[in-house]
Amino acid sequence: MTKSDFLHRVPGIIEHHSQGFAKIEITANSKENKGVCYRHQDNTSSGGTYGRNWLEVYEKLTKYLIKEGLTNESSL
Repeated sequence: MTKSDFLHRVPGIIEHHSQGFAKIEITANSKENKGVCYRHQDNTSSGGTYGRNWLEVYEKLTKYLIKEGLTNESSL
């Protein structure tokens, strides 16, 4: 999975239950490390995760999004 594929598959904005709206942010994009979080306006974050590639990050992030009720499996 490429970075572009990843970004097209995950929600660009979420509404967290306690922290409100957040926008996806790439926190790492090196050859050996990829990472993302959802950044809120107060600079806190939700759902941060890292992996060796974009597929690993996707799998971890989608588990979090589904568990927290921020998206459903059919929309991913």
